[in-house]
Amino acid sequence: MNMQQPYEGREFWKVIGKLVVFTLIAALGGFLIQMVLEAMFHTIGMGRWPTVQKIEKWAGWGFGLYFFVQLAAPGMKKPSLSKASVTTRTGLRVKTGVYNLATQESDIRTIKITKPTHHTLIAGSPGSGKSFSLLEPILMQAMQQGKAGLVYDYKFPSLAPLVAATVPESTKDYYINFDDLRYSHRVNPIHPQVMTEMAYAKQFATIIVKNLAGNGGDSHAFFTNSAIGYLSLILWYLRTEQPGLCTLPHAILLAFQETEKVVELLERSRDSVIRTAVKPIRTALKSSNQLAAIEGTLQQGLQTLISAKLFWVLSGNDFQLDLNNPKDPKVLVLGNTAKLDEVYGPVLALLATVALKEMNQSGKAESIFMVDEFPTIYIPRFETYPATCRSNGVEVIIGIQDFAQMEDRYGRTMKNAILGTLSNQFFGMQANLESAKYVSELWGKEEVQTTSTSQGESSNGHRQNSNVGQSFSLTQRQRIQVQDVSNLKQGEFYGKLFQSDYSTFKAQIRPVDRPASPRWKPFQEVTEAMLETNFSRIEREITTLMQGLPPKPLEPLPPAPVPKPTPAPPSTPKPNRPEPDLADDF
Repeated sequence: MNMQQPYEGREFWKVIGKLVVFTLIAALGGFLIQMVLEAMFHTIGMGRWPTVQKIEKWAGWGFGLYFFVQLAAPGMKKPSLSKASVTTRTGLRVKTGVYNLATQESDIRTIKITKPTHHTLIAGSPGSGKSFSLLEPILMQAMQQGKAGLVYDYKFPSLAPLVAATVPESTKDYYINFDDLRYSHRVNPIHPQVMTEMAYAKQFATIIVKNLAGNGGDSHAFFTNSAIGYLSLILWYLRTEQPGLCTLPHAILLAFQETEKVVELLERSRDSVIRTAVKPIRTALKSSNQLAAIEGTLQQGLQTLISAKLFWVLSGNDFQLDLNNPKDPKVLVLGNTAKLDEVYGPVLALLATVALKEMNQSGKAESIFMVDEFPTIYIPRFETYPATCRSNGVEVIIGIQDFAQMEDRYGRTMKNAILGTLSNQFFGMQANLESAKYVSELWGKEEVQTTSTSQGESSNGHRQNSNVGQSFSLTQRQRIQVQDVSNLKQGEFYGKLFQSDYSTFKAQIRPVDRPASPRWKPFQEVTEAMLETNFSRIEREITTLMQGLPPKPLEPLPPAPVPKPTPAPPSTPKPNRPEPDLADDF
């Protein structure tokens, strides 16, 4: 590629002389244009009008400037770079996908997700449009197809009314919300039928403690692990010795009892596993400092969960968490709120994990696991789920704002492992520089053509010649620049698809109209007296247990009457299968 060198000596004055000549020629051209216009307007009697005189003047100057640019441009042109492509066709013929997203583009009319069981990532900063452009259309189509599953509604009620409006009559819908109990059912995530092994008690305790600790609880690993071990023993003790008291509220209050007495209770257990596993805690009792640290780690975290509303929801059992049971398909919406997400997050993470564990089994119905604002909950070893979910017909769909949040919650290694399991990826506007750089690097580089124009002069005796030349070269360039990701409009996304007609694309996705949801209304009434009675009952049962007396079963509060909802209009389920000309799952 030719590069212009700085002008020196006589060459400098030659260029200046040429510019002067160009200017004079351009001025003459502009003057002639102005004279022609004056003569024309005078002929028709408009020459004295002030507006016409301005037109004559500006037209003359405009044409003069145009002539100057045309004369000088060949020597002023800078190298030009052809544009890198962001769209890649695969050559597959796809008539329709499992999920279809309409766009405002002329070349890509519809984005077709043909393999949702290869899972989906939706990333975008606030205002990028990831909810109304992607999450909502996918959720609506999944409900219309009759799929069961779980929906994590971080801004409850945002997605919940959409579920109520689109869920078919054959699928039951349930809602968990600790903020407004009029919109909440009751559920026991550690029900004895769910927590069938000690390993589950350890897993559930890990979820609670690490979500309470934040950042995966890795900053004080020893005390965190000790607290997990203590809580898991309490959970398993209730499961084996007191199944009627096996609820999270009972476990929380039992963890706040005097540790010496709780250890004695565990040592008297009929379960040999509990008697053996409690020995390290008995040893820790000899070190007051160590014991205080373990108690502090657990009790300071659990203290945030002591709430009459939370105890009400978690001490009932309106439904089981086998959401994709073919004989009893259900959709569960978990509601969170930004103002109390740190309080509700640990319990919602437990519910989501238990539900995913129950869903991720063979022989179950097709289902979705949709989690918006995924970094607000911590699911241990989540990277292991998508691979097995694919073979069990569970579609994982997660939404995030940026990768920094995800890395802060899950760590760099697990973040990368999770991203590697999500084959359908959508990226909207990114305010975070590192996230925008990730998208740019994900698209990679390609060779583009660089065109450079140059002008030179040569003399042949008394004759001087001017010549203009062009040179071409290939250079590697990022297919997507970092600033391109940061400057995306609302609803505009870069995307990568698995086994569709486009493997990569950029498109403005058309939002869908949300259907009316007449079924979305309060379905129960919970009074303060009911909350207080329920809380006091749990306290008395734990006190009775600690006194060494057989707990006297108290009559549970009758559930509030639930009005029968108006059934949603039936919809024809859409078969969840790819086009016949596409290959089967790898």
